[in-house]
Amino acid sequence: MFNCVLRLKEACDLKISNIYDDTIKVLGKGQKERLVYLPPETKEALMDYLKVRTPEKNLEDRDYVFTTASWKKLSYNYFTKICHEISIMAGVKWHPHMVRHTYATELFKSGVNIYYVARLLGH
Repeated sequence: MFNCVLRLKEACDLKISNIYDDTIKVLGKGQKERLVYLPPETKEALMDYLKVRTPEKNLEDRDYVFTTASWKKLSYNYFTKICHEISIMAGVKWHPHMVRHTYATELFKSGVNIYYVARLLGH
């Protein structure tokens, strides 16, 4: 989510068929499509994950990147629960939307134009 500046809903809805060489096609708020840069290290981690992921059983969900143990697309609430549990184990206060805030702040601090930051975030 961090390296691609995805909203939680966008991560839940992410499909394998929307992953390209160095971009991901994301359906964002208001059903607006945008292309997001996919850094090489993120793509490598994603491909490693997909190699070990249990094969899908439900045809309607087979294209989703993130699925449950029973091969269903992760729901927004379930994804939130997983993130919450991880933050507790890590001993930090964290929620998924903080990823976007942090990414935008880091870009802005490093001198990236605010207009470009807004475009990357899908605004």
